Amino acid sequence: KEYVDLYRRWLTRSETMIRITVCRPDRLPLIWATYQGPTPSQRSDEQMAMIKNKRGLIQKLKILRSELSKLQTPNGYCRIEVSREDVFEHSYRSIMTMRVSGLRKRLMIKFRGEEGLDYGGVAREWLYLLSHEMLNPYYGLFQYSREDIYTLEVNPNSAINPDHISYFYFVGRIVGMAIFHGHYIDAGFTLPFYKQLLGRKCTVDDMENVDPAFHKSMIWILENDVSSIFEDQTFTIDHDSFGRLCEYELLPGGKEQRVTEDNKKEYVDLYRRWLTRSETMIRITVCRPDRLPLIWATYQGPTPSQRSDEQMAMIKNKRGLIQKLKILRSELSKLQTPNGYCRIEVSREDVFEHSYRSIMTMRVSGLRKRLMIKFRGEEGLDYGGVAREWLYLLSHEMLNPYYGLFQYSREDIYTLEVNPNSAINPDHISYFYFVGRIVGMAIFHGHYIDAGFTLPFYKQLLGRKCTVDDMENVDPAFHKSMIWILENDVSSIFEDQTFTIDHDSFGRLCEYELLPGGKEQRVTEDNKKEYVDLYVEWKLKNGCGQQADALQKGFYEVVPKSLLAAFDEKELELIVCGLGHVDVEDWRANTRLKNCNQDSNIVKWFWRVVEEMDMEKRARLLQFVTGSSRVPISGFAGLRGSSTVNSGPRPFTIHLATNMSGGSLPKALTCFNRLDLPDYVSFEVMKDKLTTAIEETMGFNVE
Repeated sequence: KEYVDLYRRWLTRSETMIRITVCRPDRLPLIWATYQGPTPSQRSDEQMAMIKNKRGLIQKLKILRSELSKLQTPNGYCRIEVSREDVFEHSYRSIMTMRVSGLRKRLMIKFRGEEGLDYGGVAREWLYLLSHEMLNPYYGLFQYSREDIYTLEVNPNSAINPDHISYFYFVGRIVGMAIFHGHYIDAGFTLPFYKQLLGRKCTVDDMENVDPAFHKSMIWILENDVSSIFEDQTFTIDHDSFGRLCEYELLPGGKEQRVTEDNKKEYVDLYRRWLTRSETMIRITVCRPDRLPLIWATYQGPTPSQRSDEQMAMIKNKRGLIQKLKILRSELSKLQTPNGYCRIEVSREDVFEHSYRSIMTMRVSGLRKRLMIKFRGEEGLDYGGVAREWLYLLSHEMLNPYYGLFQYSREDIYTLEVNPNSAINPDHISYFYFVGRIVGMAIFHGHYIDAGFTLPFYKQLLGRKCTVDDMENVDPAFHKSMIWILENDVSSIFEDQTFTIDHDSFGRLCEYELLPGGKEQRVTEDNKKEYVDLYVEWKLKNGCGQQADALQKGFYEVVPKSLLAAFDEKELELIVCGLGHVDVEDWRANTRLKNCNQDSNIVKWFWRVVEEMDMEKRARLLQFVTGSSRVPISGFAGLRGSSTVNSGPRPFTIHLATNMSGGSLPKALTCFNRLDLPDYVSFEVMKDKLTTAIEETMGFNVE
């Protein structure tokens, strides 16, 4: 006993835990087998860093929070009032006039025109919006480190703005405030940036992720003899500055000093230091002169305004949409009533009218409760799947042009717009109010509407003004005519044209004045822009003003308008409708297998069936299994189960059900996004059964 006690004391005192000992019960107490796995010294830096971070980072953060709390000014607030439209400049003016002690007071942020009280959420949204603005490469302070990733670095050409140093000082304060108050910046910088922020020296290895080509070149120089290659190379580098080739000396007298095998390490180190200090002069940032007085355009390629909407939306969506959606979900979860359910019982045959009667009798607080949908005559319990199918069926009914509330915007596409002749139904305003509530509920509960509206519809829903450009996809001929009017002299053509338009109303030709006294006012070269603007406004709102107002009212009752201020019309479309395209590779990559594996015939055959399907059948299959034919914004990785606002992901699952006979139809558990497949004997049998299931079955039951 004394031997064991002394051995234990020596072991813990000398900390010989480096080599982990495994005790062999058959040889106790004298014999020990030493573990043959990697010792800490043999582990990779990544493994050691991971272990260290897991153990220490949270503790270090607690200590940091504790120390920062001692610095916080106990009384008063750091009051900052900004507008959403100009959050960068307003924040800059406020922050730069404050003392450090003021910045350390509790944050109290207010958005102009909004009544929200800041208990943390408003400050988080302010930092979210501000970080997107101040770090936006279009403002010229920062740029992307590489074309294929979105980490940021300082723009070396920011000096084109004489006040850039002041703005960097402001950015530093904002980053510091985020840490001090326990919030986050919605962006990522390069690792060398953080290293420099900590005052630590960068090495050539730090360049690997920032500029792989440069890193590879420098490593090659260090590892190979450069005597014959660098015969004329001196301690200088050539770089591009606003289209002009400039030479820079890496050290005083660098032009006269040749790079040799002996001093090449110094050359590489100085080159790396210059690159990380100036944060690469190779890429020149696109600036937006229309936004802030401090910005000038330096880039000779296409400016953001010249890029297509698709390009701009792609760049913006990649960086921000999913993050903004997370914030929206978080804010909506605070509004959800914690107790009870929003119970709605409908029949499949009359889903529109039954839903209308239920929804219109409920208070807003009831609509925000967890959904519990029941189809009459069916026993299915709603853990998300039934609600998705209800919205799928309901959206097909209430948005069907045959009911007169909506119409197709064009004959060749199926995007919807408000029907200006909906007044033929005397209760149409009430129905539009109902539609607004349904669209709001879909967003609130994280589901999708299986239809698509025109982009001007979403723009109007957000309360933003439409322009002639918004008509391009809605009515190309009209858009082309309006653009022609704006770009050409109409004096000789519009001799008798006044501020009126003729339109058809139930087969009768009517005249409409675009402004009071429009019959008496001629369209001229000077006022043609006003004419075009008024014509576009009428075109979009013709007979639809009351309908749009009612829909908007119902929508914003469920989802507060302030929570959608950060989204544009294209993002709102994705939030309402999700993705209509089914990406098979994404589907396959985010599918979980239960009781089977990738080599199982049942799995191989399933994907073969999917690949042979057209897009419509894939959507029907997805709807059969999940209750919705739409894919989340983040792809199949974002599939959810429960109807709660903050429910987690529930991946698409293929389950080999050995308790089902080989002649059974597949079975879907929509609340869990799970497809149960029997062990079919052949691909042909499986294809036939799966096709029958998605095309000829409906209804829920309880298992």
